Parts: sequence; C-alpha cells; structure tokens
Amino acid sequence: MEYNWDKEKIEKLKKEYMDLKRHTKGLKNEDLVEIKDKLSMLQEMENIYNEEDVFSFDDCQAYADKTEFLPRNTLVDFEKILNIIKKWIRNSVYILQNFKMTSNAKNVPELNLTNDDLVLLSHDFFNWLPNKKYVSLVDKYLSKEEGVLRIQNNETLNYYVGSTYPFYYPYYQPFFLIERENTINDFCTLNHEIAHGIYLSSGTNISLNNHSQYLFELEGYHFDFLSRMFLKEKNIVTFRTLEILEYHEFLSVVEASTSFYLLSVAVSLYHSQKEIKIEKVNQKLIENLISLQLDEDTLCEYLLDEPQDLITYTLSFLTSLDLEKLYTQDRDFAFHEFEEIRYNKTNDLERNLTNHGITFMQDGYQNLQEKIRKLSLIKD
Repeated sequence: MEYNWDKEKIEKLKKEYMDLKRHTKGLKNEDLVEIKDKLSMLQEMENIYNEEDVFSFDDCQAYADKTEFLPRNTLVDFEKILNIIKKWIRNSVYILQNFKMTSNAKNVPELNLTNDDLVLLSHDFFNWLPNKKYVSLVDKYLSKEEGVLRIQNNETLNYYVGSTYPFYYPYYQPFFLIERENTINDFCTLNHEIAHGIYLSSGTNISLNNHSQYLFELEGYHFDFLSRMFLKEKNIVTFRTLEILEYHEFLSVVEASTSFYLLSVAVSLYHSQKEIKIEKVNQKLIENLISLQLDEDTLCEYLLDEPQDLITYTLSFLTSLDLEKLYTQDRDFAFHEFEEIRYNKTNDLERNLTNHGITFMQDGYQNLQEKIRKLSLIKD
C-alpha cells in the first residue's frame, strides 16, 4: 500500500501501553480508562492494518426505562453535560426547522487524483494558511516514510471517511486514516484529520471533566471551511461542487442535532414517567413544531448515538459558523480567534467562546439562519 502505517510503531506503542496497564499503582481512574481506550484503539488499528473486521457490538445492553428505549449508559452520559450546553443545542434545533431539504441525490463529482496528488494538494493548502508554523509538522505527518498516514479505498462506504488516532505516551504521536471516495472531499477529509493531529498535540482539555472537550471537532469544521475557501480561491473545482460539499456537511449536523433533541425528549419522559412511549415522543415533536414523526425502530436507532459526540459535532459547528463570519471580515483575525478558543485551558466554556467573538447563543443564531437561507436556495 502506497501510504500506510508503520506496523512496528503500532506494535511498540501497544507494548508501551500494556506495560502501563501492568503498573497501575498511583494512577487515577481516569488514567486507567485512558489506557484501556488506547489499547482498544491500537487493536482497531491492527485490525485495519491486517484488513480484518473492526466492528463489534454489545448484545447485553442495559436500559434505564421499562420500555427499553433509553440505554443506561446513554442516560448517564447525557446527564453529565452542562444544562446551558443542552439548551444551546435544543434551541438550534428550533432554528433548523426552517431548513427545507431539497434532494439527497446531490453527489460530489468524481475527481481523478492519485494519493500523491492528494497529499501534494494538502501540502499546498497548509502553506496557504495564515499561520505557517505548522508546515514542517504537516510535512512530517504526510510523509510516506513517517508511516503515520494510511490511505485506502472506502470500499464498505463507511459513514466516517477519516479518523485520527492520538496517543500521548510515551510522547505525542497521532496516526491518520483516510478512506478515499475519489472526489475532492478526500482533500477536505485529509486536511480535517491532519488538523486534529495538530491541535490534539497540545493536550489541551483532554480531561473529560473539562467542558471544552465539546469543541474537539472545531478544527475539523473550521478546516473543512478553509479547504473550501482554498479550492474556491485557486479555482480547483466548480462553484457547484463547493455548494454540494457544504450541503452534505450541513445535513450531517442536522442529523446530529435532531438526534440530540430526541434524546432530550426521551430523557424527559424517562424522568417523568419511567417509560418512553413512541406516541408521547411524537406528541412532543408536534407540540414543538418539529417536522418529524417516528416509529419505534427509528427512535431506537436515534437513541443509540453517543450524547457527547452529538454535542461535540453540533456545538463545534455552531462555533465554526461564527468563525466563518469573522473570516469574511478579517482572515488572519478569524484564524487567531479559532486558535485562542481551541488552545484555551479554562473550564468555563461560555466565557471561552464569548471572549473570542462567538455570539450564536446571544444573537438568535444569526449565522445559522444565514446558512439555512443560503443552502435552501441550492437547486437539485
């Protein structure tokens, strides 16, 4: 394979973490969870490298409610999230009802780029950014010889077309997986994942007790946007292609925010009645003018989503929209504010955002509304 992980690096890391697992004296519970997660991650990477099945599922799901809709772990994770963040996301769902979806049949045109072409284009992109300090690091991540980038065909049509695997012991080392669709979206995906590799390196807000963990996807969305701006400025793809890329990204956010809203409804019903009935859920949707009606199977699928992931994607996207607006006024300042938010070590998430130009929670989601108006005009 042209671009692949260095198997010896993976094996060495696995040995390091296995040694840690055997010497747990003095480690916090959070550290033990981290070791377990990293070993699981390394096993997944080994399976991918060996082209073996990486999927697993739990047959012994425990439920909180009598009607067995709401997984107990999902309820526990949901209730750890700050109420103010839950409120921000719920309010965004009401705004999203103004979005009139056209057709899901908009496909990104195929583009004949070799893996080397793709990597070279990404190299040019990072040289184009306002901050040049990452170029040497990016060159290292993109190097075949470094063995931290794997590019493969997305033969199984996975929903996630890119992944970053960060490790912090004995030193910081990220690995990247890109599943090619053979469209220009491969370029956006590569930049998205390399951005994760850059900004996860600081170790900022790794702790699950720090509320800024919910901004972990901020660099992903912001670099998706910057990638589109690069493509537009360099006239690499058509305006229509850029529209479709933006549209597809937005649909994924609509899905995540809707899923979180349904989870909020389910948790509310659980606390009031200890059971969740589909009729009650649909009634609540009608009362709040949410244009969605569900059957039991669909509701079950929605409630399997991880609440922290849903919050992370939606909150990061709302933040990135405000940064897009700043970008139209001053590119360098927008990038500066992005980095200030991403590297901020405070546990006060609201202050972190408002101190750096993020206003969606105060201005009625103006930039979200503008995005909806823009995307609603896209023709089939």
